[in-house]
Amino acid sequence: MQYIDYFKDAVQRTGALGLGEHNFSFKTEHTYEAELQAWVLQNFRPRKEDLFAKCNVACQQILTRLHKETAIKGILTIGTVILGAEDCFCSANKFDENFIVAALKKGVDSLAGISYSHHAWITLDSQEIFDPTFPISYLMLRGQNIDDMEDGVPTIFKRFTDFSGGMYYKPVLVGDSFYRIADKTRYALALSETMI
Repeated sequence: MQYIDYFKDAVQRTGALGLGEHNFSFKTEHTYEAELQAWVLQNFRPRKEDLFAKCNVACQQILTRLHKETAIKGILTIGTVILGAEDCFCSANKFDENFIVAALKKGVDSLAGISYSHHAWITLDSQEIFDPTFPISYLMLRGQNIDDMEDGVPTIFKRFTDFSGGMYYKPVLVGDSFYRIADKTRYALALSETMI
């Protein structure tokens, strides 16, 4: 399947689970590359350690600012990142519909001891992915020292079709309703802290 197919399934699944209806359409003739790169250089200055395991909050805060300050249109997307045959955020439990339903009914805290595999990024209507946290999270999960990295925070910004080497993003849900319901206390608190 292609990214757009996974994305359409994620929109449908999000609605079917009662997490909101999203009418998000794609354009083919536009790219936000220059505008987004300029905005990131000027505005995106988080501490690297603030990005690890906070992809949802970082992306939502960025989206809020982007929608206020630019014409860039995007939506928070939750799913997994595959690199070759490997789920980049491996855990014993997949971020699938069974986990999502259990978390929505009981809350993430009630599932203590259950780690789950997921990641959040921004899908742009220009058929591009903007992921401000994956490079840092991936390196930290593999025990690499991020203190030695040069200034600035590495990000991913690519068209859906430009990923290579077996890397691809697989959307499962869109929007932040899952976090607002299943992890509401921590998510609300995290959103109140400015990261960017």
